[in-house]
Amino acid sequence: MSQVKNTFHIRGIDGLRFVATLVVLAHHIELGKALFNIPSLGKYYLRSGTSQTVMTMFFVLSGFLIFYVLINEKNKTGNIEIKNFYKKRVARIWPVYYLIVIPSLLWFSFYKWPLPISSAIVNPTFGIDLFYLFQLPNFTILFGTSVVVLVHLWSLGAEVQFYLLCPLIIKKTKNYLRAFIIIIAVKLFLKIMVAFSYRLLPLSYESILFLKKLELFLYKLPFEAFAIGGIVAYLFIEKKEKILSFFYQRYIQWINVLVLLASVPLSSKSESIQVLIAINFAVIIINMTGNSKPLILLDNKYSNYIGQISYGIYVYQVPLVLIILNIFQPYYSCNHALLWNVIYYITCAFVTLVVSIISYELMEKRCIKWARK
Repeated sequence: MSQVKNTFHIRGIDGLRFVATLVVLAHHIELGKALFNIPSLGKYYLRSGTSQTVMTMFFVLSGFLIFYVLINEKNKTGNIEIKNFYKKRVARIWPVYYLIVIPSLLWFSFYKWPLPISSAIVNPTFGIDLFYLFQLPNFTILFGTSVVVLVHLWSLGAEVQFYLLCPLIIKKTKNYLRAFIIIIAVKLFLKIMVAFSYRLLPLSYESILFLKKLELFLYKLPFEAFAIGGIVAYLFIEKKEKILSFFYQRYIQWINVLVLLASVPLSSKSESIQVLIAINFAVIIINMTGNSKPLILLDNKYSNYIGQISYGIYVYQVPLVLIILNIFQPYYSCNHALLWNVIYYITCAFVTLVVSIISYELMEKRCIKWARK
């Protein structure tokens, strides 16, 4: 039987966030090195598909948690309090988001530091600034530019747009599963149509260039991953024990992990693989949260706490990494590369963790508590 309980905290979720946060931090640490022309593994992270795979896991998790809360609320009360939902999302996202966005935009309007002098990225225009101010950072993809210290915020843009729609979807529908399947089908249809358009139609160079940007934008608007997470929430809430019991079987868990490991390197060659990867993570979530004997379980007070502050870690890490690189770059030497990298990694991890803890304990906790009243 399923072990998931109707509580805000669900076993294993923060542990998954903990692992994903470490992978993303390592990815940005290496990309920062590449920006400063220091030997880096950044290309490996991109070519291996590791970074996008981890982001897909975050999206499936978000879909699972949000739809789990919303469907529970509607089943219990017969309605969705949309105002309260938005209030909680605003309290969770806005303080940290604008604490990093507004100073960054103001600073980069006048200075280039902490970017390297050799950086080819120019300061963004006022129009691009507006996308960040209105929480639409992923829309900068359509213009082929971004603020370097805020480039990672594209995923938060996708999350915010998902949060705007999901309570309306649950409020208006009674057949949750059908709604999730429609979301997946529509997103994949749009992606396929754009891909075929610039490959097969006789279009101008400018049109092809725009369609390629649109394809990348749709790729990084992962509503299908959110919907797959929603399907997991639906299975638990509606107590689909026969389906859940199938995924609880040991050999299914092993097959799922092996397929995931095989899919990650292929994801850099085909974006469609991310749909399969989202399903793989959905199966992992099913087992971590509901199976009494999961193949993988990350559930202890240390990993859970890092998972709870993972939002701050994600938002703060790129600006902090670039600042630290400005300090560390003059001391880099090929003869002492290993020692330099060890100290650099430890410093980035430590500073990011400390800043995120301070932010969570002094600001984020209070905002969350206020929103729940």
